[in-house]
Amino acid sequence: MTNLNAALVGWSGVATSWWLLAVLLVACNRRKNRVPNTDSARESHLEALDSSPARSPVPAASEHRPETSAPRIATRVDAPQSRPTGIQEASPSLTVFKPLPPVADEAGGAALRAAVESFIAQLGETDELILGIPQDLAAIWRPTVVRWREQFPSAHIIECCQASPRHHANPKVAWLEVLAPRAQGDCWVWSDADIIASPGLLNALREELEAHDAGAVTTAYCVRQVLAAPGLLDALFVNTDFLPGARLLGWLGPVRLSFGAAVIFRASEFQQKVRWTDLGTCLADDYALGQYLAPVVISTELVETCALQTRWSDALRHLHRWQKTIRWCRPGSFAALLFIMPLFGWLLRCAWAPTDPLSWLGLSAQWGVEAVTAGLILATLRFRSLGRHLWIVALWPGIRLVGWISGWLPIPVMWERNPWRTPRQASESSSPFASAKPDYEPRPKSEAVQRES
Repeated sequence: MTNLNAALVGWSGVATSWWLLAVLLVACNRRKNRVPNTDSARESHLEALDSSPARSPVPAASEHRPETSAPRIATRVDAPQSRPTGIQEASPSLTVFKPLPPVADEAGGAALRAAVESFIAQLGETDELILGIPQDLAAIWRPTVVRWREQFPSAHIIECCQASPRHHANPKVAWLEVLAPRAQGDCWVWSDADIIASPGLLNALREELEAHDAGAVTTAYCVRQVLAAPGLLDALFVNTDFLPGARLLGWLGPVRLSFGAAVIFRASEFQQKVRWTDLGTCLADDYALGQYLAPVVISTELVETCALQTRWSDALRHLHRWQKTIRWCRPGSFAALLFIMPLFGWLLRCAWAPTDPLSWLGLSAQWGVEAVTAGLILATLRFRSLGRHLWIVALWPGIRLVGWISGWLPIPVMWERNPWRTPRQASESSSPFASAKPDYEPRPKSEAVQRES
């Protein structure tokens, strides 16, 4: 028993050291704001989300009022951030891809509109943003697009409205392939629709790609806001498990992966190295993209999002998808997470010696350390409404352990009601773009700088 106790205490010591390091990684990498009053502006944006009804249905097109429903965001400015002429001519042009997913309520729609607008506000004179809008949502999104064109008259916004493509098992990749022939930029930026760009993000990514001898530059992200309590599961996993690990990888050097939050790469290199038919079979398309374009540099930039889950079933499925994806992509790293989960050992000791007070003392101490460090990380990231959700933070050590165990079980991952039992899945139908590699060429540069009236 003495040897067992020593082993468990040592195990707890290793895990506690990591959690303290995780707090430092998050604290040391929190970047200073690039524009004044960013914090107060972000507060205004998040208050706008708070004021949206969390479970109200999406309004019909006739009821849509873009002037009042779109919240203000931290990076919003009166016009796109254009660069001086000399720098502009030397800098590569960007195409930002934004396929829009369906949303369940108006609060989620407000979050998506704010997130997309944060990228539009940063478009330069030669940049563009392409929206992939499902046909059944076109009437809802079109007034918002009209408002954006009025607010940012020199921003080049391209709409692609059609039925959601299903020619790849991965629905996001299917949309990206549909949007790609419309792209005119020298570099492409892929970013999930719910990501809020940090101030100066696009120029920073452009500069980092030019400065490094890398195939791509990607950014980590955090969650600072949730629409409802279930979203805290996503916030806790991203902020306490994903973000510290991503920051550590960024310090260690180039990697062979990328993150869906934001990744920039040269269009010509993508066309040479990546096949849509291969990428479309991957559940973790961002990880596969990094494999194809490696080496990938992890940027020092940090973007953020709002967790949109409002139902516990959706939140648990999303957490399971996270765990399963990591286990499929990096099984060794996923197994090594056991080294920072001594809670598992203390639970076994409690089951073996339930009458020994030391068993419950060790379990309580370890549980407390993990819950406190999770709360510290959220506080360091200035997570909103932490006080209302402390009970979920207190339960997080157990939820994390159960989620890790579920990653080893033969439970399929659900994505848009489609089950994934393996990390790759055959496409449902043939691609409308039949060639193995894209059979289009970027349009002339002179056309790329033209703007719609």
